[in-house]
Amino acid sequence: MPEYSSDYIRFIGYRCVELHFVALRFVQLFIDYSRFIGYRCVELHFVSLRYVQLFIDYIRFIGYRCVELHFVALRFVQLFIDYSRFIGYRCVELHFVALRYVQLFIDYSRFIGYRCVELHFVSLRYVQLFIDYSRFIGYRCVELHFVALRYVQLFIDYSRFIGYRCV
Repeated sequence: MPEYSSDYIRFIGYRCVELHFVALRFVQLFIDYSRFIGYRCVELHFVSLRYVQLFIDYIRFIGYRCVELHFVALRFVQLFIDYSRFIGYRCVELHFVALRYVQLFIDYSRFIGYRCVELHFVSLRYVQLFIDYSRFIGYRCVELHFVALRYVQLFIDYSRFIGYRCV
């Protein structure tokens, strides 16, 4: 598999899009982190120019500001997957939402004082599948409460408060 360096991304026709979390420098940071926690270099087919623009439009449509999200913001990853299904993409393979990463996200959420991982962006059907699968692989049943869009802003503000540069 080729290295998804910034140069390679430019070569295959990507451009640095407006959303900071899919900017070239973020992609490289994300790939580096994925390698650090033991993943193979993730395939970033899901950020083609056409798809990114659709994703940006959808985010604006549902009322989000164009925000910077830290790479552990699993909620946007799932929103990304759900929207890809909605617009007719096959469910893209995202290695960075592997079980180990999910556990890291849950542990981190607990560490910074969240009682549970609040993921409003997924459907009830998906949550049930997630809970069932979590039980199957031996996770404790993760409480997934759903909140309004304003929770996203609270999450961003709180992340800034605890010292993250961009979340």
